[in-house]
Amino acid sequence: MLSNNSNNNIVLATNHFQPFAHPFHLVTHSPWPFVVSFATLSAMFTLALTMHGYIGDLNLFLVQLAVLAASIALWVRDVITEGSYLGDHTKAVRKGLEFGFNLFVLSEISELTYILLWILLLN
Repeated sequence: MLSNNSNNNIVLATNHFQPFAHPFHLVTHSPWPFVVSFATLSAMFTLALTMHGYIGDLNLFLVQLAVLAASIALWVRDVITEGSYLGDHTKAVRKGLEFGFNLFVLSEISELTYILLWILLLN
């Protein structure tokens, strides 16, 4: 049983044994993680088969990339809808999303730095 406490954005979830409160939300089930993972798998298989000569052209790969891009766009649309229009993203959720994005940017910067140093040291 879920109830929304609008005073401090804490979702109260109670069961028969113990009530507890947390500042996070439970979103509805989404098909997008499955669709995006399947589209990525299909695109990589198509690319590998094209590189080894089993598929003669890149048209199927381009279709797979279009499906992947559309799936990601629709997933992002759902996340934005949950956060802005439905108001499901509390302060703790926004903080977690921001922290995760910052870690992603940091990992990409460190990877790029590693690649550039590797290239510079080899030349």
